[in-house]
Amino acid sequence: NGQPTTKAIKAATKVGGWVGKTITVDPQNKDNHVDGYTVTNQESISRKLGVDPVDPVNLYYKANDVNNITVDDYDVNGDLDKPINVSTPTGKTGETLNLNDIRNLNIPAGYHKATGDELKGHTQPANPTYTSTPQTVKVYVVGNDVNNAVIVHYGLEDPNGNLTGTLLRDDQPVNGKVGQVVTVDPN
Repeated sequence: NGQPTTKAIKAATKVGGWVGKTITVDPQNKDNHVDGYTVTNQESISRKLGVDPVDPVNLYYKANDVNNITVDDYDVNGDLDKPINVSTPTGKTGETLNLNDIRNLNIPAGYHKATGDELKGHTQPANPTYTSTPQTVKVYVVGNDVNNAVIVHYGLEDPNGNLTGTLLRDDQPVNGKVGQVVTVDPN
């Protein structure tokens, strides 16, 4: 929000000298660089040293926009070596990416974030924090239920392999899940 906070993002540095000396802190100096943040002070700040402590020099930073958290979505019923979707949500350095808020995820249509028994022993990751270092997290998803995913027709063929239009028994609906192979037993 652009307002100063009391949150320190780098340890304080002491600058020494002798009585009567003027010290100058240049916010743009590389020693004042903090990964993932941009210093907002533009002008150098000077203090004249005396026998009493001088007022501290405060440098203010703003968090940079970053998109270096990669979220890989894996179908717990599919190939766990290959994600079905990859996304890189945007945030700011120091912010936490809430993986429990589906607005922060890009789960493919027909899937939802796996919970409980759907995880099949896997564990959802903790919420990562945006830093200057790239990160990858695995989010486990599962396909939604699909009623009547496949309808099996039991028709009679003539000796030439053509359908006769005669049904041997009622159609059989087979349910499944999005992304899952549905197997039909012809017997």
